Amino acid sequence: MAQEEWMQEGMDFRLTFLLLVRKIGYIIVAGILCSALAGGIYLVRHVVYAPAREYEAVSRYYIDFTVDENGDRAYDYYNAATWNDVAASDPILDYTMSLLPEGYDKETVKNAVFCEQPSDYRIITTTVTTHDPEQTGAIQKATEESILHFGNEMEEFEKISVIMSSETELVAVDLHTFKVFVLGGIAGILLMTVILIFRMILDTSIYVESTFERRYGYPVLGVVFARKNKKREMAGKEIQNLALKECRENLSYLGGGEQIVVPLWDKETEHVAKAAGKFGCKSSAGILEHPENCAKLREADGVILAVKSGRDCGKQLDKAISLLLKQGCKITGAILYDVNGRLYETYYRFPV
Repeated sequence: MAQEEWMQEGMDFRLTFLLLVRKIGYIIVAGILCSALAGGIYLVRHVVYAPAREYEAVSRYYIDFTVDENGDRAYDYYNAATWNDVAASDPILDYTMSLLPEGYDKETVKNAVFCEQPSDYRIITTTVTTHDPEQTGAIQKATEESILHFGNEMEEFEKISVIMSSETELVAVDLHTFKVFVLGGIAGILLMTVILIFRMILDTSIYVESTFERRYGYPVLGVVFARKNKKREMAGKEIQNLALKECRENLSYLGGGEQIVVPLWDKETEHVAKAAGKFGCKSSAGILEHPENCAKLREADGVILAVKSGRDCGKQLDKAISLLLKQGCKITGAILYDVNGRLYETYYRFPV
């Protein structure tokens, strides 16, 4: 088959799926390993080498606004963004620093305090967050005093009161360990599936007759199933009998006269000779190791290639067929041997 024809052969999706199912163990192991790897890295990063823990304290205030001569309240000028800026402004921040002992940095205190306004314009909340519980508590108390002082100093307010002041608490770390383990497992499964499919695309192995016939244009006269000691690959007795009858019928119609079954390599000779004997054919040595046998093969009525199922030997078959054609040998077809019976039965969905 020419290179461009080989690339256009197409994919047998049913066969690809069945082969993928046979590799389900690899997919499961990949999922488990990637899940463990992703989860392990996440735990090391967020637990073993986690950044310093944070402590926070929350205070809530109630505001009484003044009313101007037009009947308007000052809350029209204060929103959530305004309050956060006000809390970080010099009037409040300077007063906060004056209440704190020496050693506190102004920029650190500014970054530690976050002020927000919920839906109710009369309520504001400050959250103080640092890496030290004592520091958090000290800044919280100083901030409360500063905001109360600010309420007394500004004419927009009648009064600001502290209505809630929490204890300093350790900030709970929001770990997503379970999600990371699950996502890692899914990623491993998908990655291994893609790798296996890609390998199958590049694989030139032959598992069923249609692949060989589509690729090389020669008929597969029959199949010989895997040996009995490979129990997982054995076909049922009925299927073996049907395959034997089919091969004999094909040989009687397509392979008249003397037919010689030819393996690719000498190491296959013994196995191929047993398979050929079932159909009353002779066998020879490996064609790729003994091209000199072509003189004898030309004298036969036909040559039958012995193709081992599941072995990546596409290019070797190309070479063997090219050699036989150059030598004027008549290729009758092929026999597919050592076939996985379970895969074969599932692929063709035999009713027996």
